Amino acid sequence: MNTRRVVTAFLAHSGKILLLKRSSKVRTYPRRWAGISGSIEQGDASPDERVLKEIEEETGLFPEDIQFVRKGKPAKIADENRIWMVYPFLYNVPNPGKIRTNWEHTDKLWIEPGEITAHNTVPNLAQTLDSVYLRKGLSNRIADIEADRTLGASELALAALYVLKRETTEVRAKSPDALLAHLSNVAWHLRSTRPSMAPLTNATAFVLYHAMREPIKRKRVSYLRALIAEKIDEYETNCRNASKIISHQTESLLADNTTILTHSYSGTVVNAIASSSRENLHIIVTESRPLYEGVKTANRLSEKYDVTLITDAQAGYFIGQADFVLIGSDSVLPDGAVVNKVGTHLIALAAERQNVPVYALCQTDKFRSLAHNNDTTIEFEEKDGSEVISEGVRKVKVRNIYFDVTPAELIRGIVTERGILTTNDVLPVAKEMAEYESVWHM
Repeated sequence: MNTRRVVTAFLAHSGKILLLKRSSKVRTYPRRWAGISGSIEQGDASPDERVLKEIEEETGLFPEDIQFVRKGKPAKIADENRIWMVYPFLYNVPNPGKIRTNWEHTDKLWIEPGEITAHNTVPNLAQTLDSVYLRKGLSNRIADIEADRTLGASELALAALYVLKRETTEVRAKSPDALLAHLSNVAWHLRSTRPSMAPLTNATAFVLYHAMREPIKRKRVSYLRALIAEKIDEYETNCRNASKIISHQTESLLADNTTILTHSYSGTVVNAIASSSRENLHIIVTESRPLYEGVKTANRLSEKYDVTLITDAQAGYFIGQADFVLIGSDSVLPDGAVVNKVGTHLIALAAERQNVPVYALCQTDKFRSLAHNNDTTIEFEEKDGSEVISEGVRKVKVRNIYFDVTPAELIRGIVTERGILTTNDVLPVAKEMAEYESVWHM
């Protein structure tokens, strides 16, 4: 069968969704209700580009007339002629009076989301809508994770599992397969909130993987709910135990009167240093602009040790005073490269120049699978430029990238619950993570 890649956009206003009735002039599914859809063409840079073109062509709305809400997990839909790869999108329309349909549609209708199955639609339109239209409470909880700038990657992963756990009890599901389909969709949105942070992907994949591989899950919903809750609790316990082991492993690196330089905030790093029995440690902490996460690190560690807070730009000046650089990690790539708060790469370069060893402290749930074999596969988060500077610049583009990649050759070791690993030890763990990530293709 031939595969055709298409976008499908839903427009929302005041809690209702717009359906458009396809005219008899269209080649596929005439006289059926649909969203806004169109084929992804060879010249399109991405589905994101094509969907805006389709919205403009079919409704007369320009990008300034709509508000992006979210996109959903691409889905394969087969009919008798071909396989459709559908990329779903959801937008709000503040002023629906501006909508002007073209020749492709004969009528439009605003419906409650739950009413979609009452209409003669193109195949699987209800499932496509479910992938992007989330309940308000669930949508808010996912948005909170996306907006959070205080928690580390592992802490956000546990927050994501809390959302998943709530969904197992709050959603009404007629069958185990229906519950799994819903949770898989929720997990997809959770992992998409912070694409630079591997634990959100690995934590949700761990839970879904075990749920999907359990044959008895098909017998009753209650069993599946209990199994998922059990796996979430197991993951949380593993995280707590891993943190203690990492602290113990870090202790073996340190001695009394050691000076440590660290960057940004990592709960793993802070806990490892704070629980150390070494005496007279001195900690140099970068402020970590633009949100100054390093201040939180400095305040926590100053309760026990002598701490110096510096601007990020001073790291090269102070690096020669350090015996070690200890950093956290949001992801570890299969080749041993470390994804962490932007500025880490520069600190590691300065450390190499001064022969100061750099160690990353993290649980192995931060290891990326083999699918992410280099930094080009990582979507680096970029936030609003107003976080960097809010006034005093005009006609200036302000960039605010949150993470960078420190190459493996600049990392002396990765301190994990499995021991202090060299970059060569990372690949076998990446292969394990690939097994869990298979859930996104089931």
